[in-house]
Amino acid sequence: MARLLAKLTSVWFLLEVAVPLVIAAWVLIDVKHSQRRMQRKVRLKLDGKWDEVDVHYQCDLKSRRLFSYLMREHIEPGNLEAGYALFLYEQGRLEPALQFADRAVVLARKRRVFLNSILGLQQKTLPAAINSRVLILTGLGRYDDARTASAELSNLPSVHNKLRATICLTEVYSGRLDRALELAYKTLAHDPKDSTARVVASWVFRLKGEFAEAINILVYTPKDVTELYSPKDLANLLRDRESAKFIELQRQHAATIHEPIRLLLMSGVYAEQTKYDDATRALDAMELLLGNNPVIKSSYERNRAICAAAKGDVRQTEQHLAEARTIAQNLPKRDTQWETNIAAGRCYLLLKLTDKAGVEFLAAQRHVLHPIEEHVTNYWLARTAEAAKRRTEAIRNYQSVIADDIPTWMRQQSLAALDRLK
Repeated sequence: MARLLAKLTSVWFLLEVAVPLVIAAWVLIDVKHSQRRMQRKVRLKLDGKWDEVDVHYQCDLKSRRLFSYLMREHIEPGNLEAGYALFLYEQGRLEPALQFADRAVVLARKRRVFLNSILGLQQKTLPAAINSRVLILTGLGRYDDARTASAELSNLPSVHNKLRATICLTEVYSGRLDRALELAYKTLAHDPKDSTARVVASWVFRLKGEFAEAINILVYTPKDVTELYSPKDLANLLRDRESAKFIELQRQHAATIHEPIRLLLMSGVYAEQTKYDDATRALDAMELLLGNNPVIKSSYERNRAICAAAKGDVRQTEQHLAEARTIAQNLPKRDTQWETNIAAGRCYLLLKLTDKAGVEFLAAQRHVLHPIEEHVTNYWLARTAEAAKRRTEAIRNYQSVIADDIPTWMRQQSLAALDRLK
């Protein structure tokens, strides 16, 4: 017995057996804790608790738990920062988002030679970090910087020269619609299920007045979340109970994003063609899937308001506009505020309330950043001025739309309007 106790307390036993077992148990406990925190973050997003999601990210960034530290500092440096940058972008906080995206890129470039070769994780983190930068730089109107970042992204070995759909957004916002459409189709050639590329292509077709194509490009089956993992990784994850729970939560969250956006875009295309019954049916189908994403909910309320205004229903119009305005007030996204003013102005124009429409479009003008936004705003200002019999103002705004040289249906209508007014 004494010999056994001596052996158990020997330096060899402590170093070779006890300490590794303690560390293994510690890491296992931390892994489970990390898995539960990942699940909680998705649940918070499903519940629309965005302030708590923010706190969740900040706590993870400061966490001293062993597994979290190892992941953050050695295994996936920059991954958490890239995710937080994307969250801040979605919340409209672009300057801090860019800071975290820049930090993510720096961290992801850390040389972890033995981990890179064994796990291949840095190659996944760096593209995600640069991709976030492209989105954020575009949101800030820094198009050349976004194009430079996108070129850097496409040259990464792990990307294999595949285009990312985020650069398509850059081209739309800057008014280069044909280039955006070209890049969207190149992206889809590599990945036919790329939702962003299809959304951008539909948006471009809608702006160009090619409405059938705008609908057709949205007829597809979105990716399932399991397609984001390799077959080997997926099999390993599904064998673990906590990982399987996380994948199911991801699927639930995706269901509140992809299909609602598809139906939302369809309703917008129908409304642009004055097919308000079709637009309403698309919104009815979307309502059943609507989650707590504020950007999607705001777009839903705006489209509902336009459909109500087209039918002359003032009460429903104001009700939906009130909901959209409340969301815009609580969400510091410049583009959401611009879109809300544009939608409200369109509603009042449909209701023949030109004074109220003018107020909304002038408010939208104060939120303009991108050339495509200026183009759209000037068109609706021109339409309002013409409806109010302010000929000189209408001509001036139609001329601004034409001068942009952006190939939209609004430019074509502006040309026709000038012929009519002159």
